[in-house]
Amino acid sequence: MLETVNPHSPAALKAFWTDPTHHHPLFPEVLLALCRLAGFDSGEVVFPGAVGDFDQDVYDSRDYAVVVRKAAVAPSVRVDAVSRGRG
Repeated sequence: MLETVNPHSPAALKAFWTDPTHHHPLFPEVLLALCRLAGFDSGEVVFPGAVGDFDQDVYDSRDYAVVVRKAAVAPSVRVDAVSRGRG
């Protein structure tokens, strides 16, 4: 999970530039795509305190979070001499 400033919100973007430690804003669509490129299998954009309408929330919410998931990998089965009947 990652939470950051929502650059779609003009008020949030204005506050973003007043902090000298900020380098550049990341739009939620771009951050979600970067997570997919990094190998995550699924993800979603969440707007804290939002009303549930993406078209409205994307502009009204000052922050957003990206929640990403990676599919569980089944453990590999070790085949050794004992399990093959040689032990």
